This record gives sequence, structure tokens and C-alpha cells, in this order.
Amino acid sequence: MRVLVISLLLVLFFIGLSIGLWVQTGGANPLMPLLLLTEVTLALALVFLLVLARSQRALPPLSPEAEVIRHRLSTEPDYSLRAGVADLLRLDQKLEAILVYRQVTGAGPGQAREAVEIIERELGR
Repeated sequence: MRVLVISLLLVLFFIGLSIGLWVQTGGANPLMPLLLLTEVTLALALVFLLVLARSQRALPPLSPEAEVIRHRLSTEPDYSLRAGVADLLRLDQKLEAILVYRQVTGAGPGQAREAVEIIERELGR
């Protein structure tokens, strides 16, 4: 991730340098717009890779109880995500419930927390 940030900063530096040269030469070089377009495209690609890398961070490992529930979710068709989250909440493992929800649905931390809290309220906790 650090390499992507440094690469992005270098590309932005070169974009600034190219714009400066283009302005200084009065736009005399006909290839300068193509160079700028290439640099901007590279910068956008690096930003996309940064966002992708940030979203792919590994979640912390689950507790043994949460791992059992996650396994049941993937192997037992009648066992719902809602039931798994409710089981973890009954064991006072809210963080584990959020992690399992994220792993199963791919939701972000805020969405997962919100969903788990809705289930928690419905359980009367």
C-alpha cells in the first residue's frame, strides 16, 4: 500500500511538472496533451488500486465459537445469518457477530455494525 501511495505522489509530481513545462513553452509541443492524459490516467489507476487495496484488508481471526457459527452458515442451508448473529449476541460476542456478518455478506464495518445492532434490538438486548 505504501508503494502505491509513493507512486501516486510521483505521478502527481510529474503531472505538475508537465503542466509547468507546457505553460512555459506556450503549448508549443503537440505531444504534451497526450503526455498529460497518460499521466492523469495513470494517477486514476493508482487511486483505484489504493481504494481496492484498502477494501481488501484482512479481518481479524474469529473466536472458536464464531468460527463454528460461520462454518454452520456455509454448510447448513437452514441456518440463517440472522440466527448465527443472534447466537453470538446471546453469547455476548457482539464484535464477533459483526465480523461474521462482514465475512458472510462482504459489508463494510458500519453496515455490519448497524445490521447486528438491529438484530440485537429485536432480541431485546
